Amino acid sequence: MKREPTNEELLDRYIHAVKMMLVLPPDKMEDIGAEVRSNLESQMDDRAMALGRELRLEEVSAILKQYGHPVRVALQYREQPGRALISPALF
Repeated sequence: MKREPTNEELLDRYIHAVKMMLVLPPDKMEDIGAEVRSNLESQMDDRAMALGRELRLEEVSAILKQYGHPVRVALQYREQPGRALISPALF
């Protein structure tokens, strides 16, 4: 009989999938993983507080699906030349 993953294991797998995308800069991979984890844990904590109980596996899975496919999430962190919060012209 196959064991269901825990909520923490599901989150760990998701973060690992994001970090393993080749579009991420290797030197920032851990920081990006930590940021994504923090964002997701915050969402999960908020949802658990709203429900007044621990989240079920399918609820955690729904939050991860809503956050987006790991490839899409990783692409948001990809370094793109010429793309900055403040453009060089304004800076």
